[in-house]
Amino acid sequence: MLNWDDLNFFRSIAPERSFRRAAARHNLSVNTIRSRIDRLEKALGMTLFQRSRDGLSLSIEGMTALDIVLEMDSAISRLSHRPNASQSYGSNVLTLCCTDGIAEFLLAPRLPALIEVIEGNVSIHCDSDQDRIHSTERDVCIGFSRPTNPETIVCKLASISFALCASKAYLERFGRPESLGDLDGHRFIVQESYGLDAAAMRRIFGNERASRLVAAKTNSSKVLCQAVASGFGIGALPNY
Repeated sequence: MLNWDDLNFFRSIAPERSFRRAAARHNLSVNTIRSRIDRLEKALGMTLFQRSRDGLSLSIEGMTALDIVLEMDSAISRLSHRPNASQSYGSNVLTLCCTDGIAEFLLAPRLPALIEVIEGNVSIHCDSDQDRIHSTERDVCIGFSRPTNPETIVCKLASISFALCASKAYLERFGRPESLGDLDGHRFIVQESYGLDAAAMRRIFGNERASRLVAAKTNSSKVLCQAVASGFGIGALPNY
C-alpha cells in the first residue's frame, strides 16, 4: 500500500543529486534515505532514481511519478485552503515565506515601503526548509532553490554569493589564514542551509579534515552571524 508520507518524502529529496546531500539536509542517515526510497520503489514497482558515479538523477518513471505527486500536492493544498463563509472577505493579508536571514536583513527593513503599496497587512513566515518555503499556502515565497511545483510562477531575484568572515578578536587569537592550507587549527560554524554547509565542507576538505574544522552547526542565519561576531569562529555569510 502506498504511503503519502513516502510520496511527499520523495518529492522533497527529488531535487538533490545524492543521498548524502539529502541526508544532511533532512538530518537523517543515508541508510534511512535509501530504505524509504527502496520501500517506495517496491510499492510502485518502478525505479525512481538512476544511480551513477556522478550521483543521482530521476529516471523516466521517476520524473513521471514526481509530476503526479506534485499535482496531488497542489490539489490537496487547493482543497484545504478553499475560503468558507466564516472567513472575512474584507481582511487582505499578503503572506510571505523565506529564510530568517532574508526576512531579517532584506524584508524587515523594507516593510515600511511595502505596506505603503499594498492594500492590507503583511504576514512573514520564516523557515529553513526550502520545500516548506515554497509552500502553496503563501502568496510569495523567496528561497534559494527553484520550486518544483509546475504551477508556481517563478522569477529569479538575484544571485547571492558567500564570503568567509571572522571577527577581529578571533583573528587576533587564531591568526588570519591566507590559504586553505592555513585553516588547520581554526574552527568553523556552518549553517545547514544553502551556502557553506557541512556537506560543502566535506567536499572541499574531505571527511576527516572537515570533521576537525566544523566546531558548530545551526539552521539559523541569525545564530551564525552572532556566533561569528562573538569571535567563536569562521562562517560563510551571504553578500546581502
